[in-house]
Amino acid sequence: MPRTYRGLGNLSTGIAIPGHQGPGAYAAYVVRDERLFLPVPDHVDLEQAAVTLWPYGTSHRVLRDRLRVTAGDTLLVTGAAGPMGLATIQLAQLFGLRVIATTRHAERADALRTACSAEVVVTDDLDAARHAVRDLTHGQGVDHAVDYSTTPIRTEDGAPLGGLFFGQSSLARHAVVSAQSVVRVDVADEEELSLMAPVGCGIQTGAGAILNLLKPHYGDSVAVFGAGAVGLSAVMAARLTPARTIVAVDVVPSRLALATELGATHTIDSSKEDLQSRLADLAGPGGLTYIVETTGVPALLELAATAIAADGTVAPSAGSRASFDINALIDGRTIRGVTEGGSDRTTFIPALIDLARQGRLPYEKFVRFYAEDRLHQAVTDARSGHTIKPVICFDNRTGEER
Repeated sequence: MPRTYRGLGNLSTGIAIPGHQGPGAYAAYVVRDERLFLPVPDHVDLEQAAVTLWPYGTSHRVLRDRLRVTAGDTLLVTGAAGPMGLATIQLAQLFGLRVIATTRHAERADALRTACSAEVVVTDDLDAARHAVRDLTHGQGVDHAVDYSTTPIRTEDGAPLGGLFFGQSSLARHAVVSAQSVVRVDVADEEELSLMAPVGCGIQTGAGAILNLLKPHYGDSVAVFGAGAVGLSAVMAARLTPARTIVAVDVVPSRLALATELGATHTIDSSKEDLQSRLADLAGPGGLTYIVETTGVPALLELAATAIAADGTVAPSAGSRASFDINALIDGRTIRGVTEGGSDRTTFIPALIDLARQGRLPYEKFVRFYAEDRLHQAVTDARSGHTIKPVICFDNRTGEER
């Protein structure tokens, strides 16, 4: 069987982060939704197809769906000498666009002109490059621009510094991020800063699902499926509301015990109890007001849709595909997706940190720190349930766990 490498951690050995960032990476095998598979004709080389799909598929969507280009438009492609830039130029020319391409490297300009028959501007002098683009467009400017220049920062000698892998970078000492994604916080020391590492993702998602989207009122009932970082954050946030009943569901007893400590009024071990009947007992005949589904298990999301009350809401934060009886939804039941807790991060993240400092959002109870050479142990501990939220510390420590 041909071997195609794509993504980190899907069905890989040694380090197992299944489905990391959706595609997975650097693994011999990957788990993907069958709808995403494309048949490859026998005469097409499989490796060539593998390296072609990403740049051309992405470029096609950018041009057609995002920019909605039309024949005769002028397109500027920056950082055009890489595979994404070349793919975009070639497709744009097939769409009938005029293309102006840029590269920082003069030695690549001729090769770029030969490969794509594009008008090429070298950007080693930015002011001169701006004037060149104006001259080429007779002062009118371009209709569209696609930026593949990779990174806005450079080393002292001018070499580009990359750091935006898959839009966010990971497992690195430094990352290049969009300024609008940065939230400034004041901390006492590096120890406190390390503790804030999970706030921007799992904690914000779970707490935000409750505080920003669902907003339980007095007497409401909330169930949280999954007592991981997202689920426990939802439990802690629910405790800050007037909700009367807070149910945590998991299969790991230690996580359920922690959920009780963090505010759950009831817990259900779904590996030992019938989940549907237990939820019905706790919620009463009307059903639960809200369910936050964090496991990504389709069967649990489907069950949640039948366990909520009329006008109730299920808020899934992960998953793939699920099926629902529309007749069960027509009386007002809602399925509402959650991304980063639906928050305004510039105000919500500082608010979460303030709650944590007050002891009202004690997420430090499920965070454990690992030195960078303990990455595999961190993954193993997370999979076993021993650790709920591992944080890797790049502070030159070796073999240390905190």
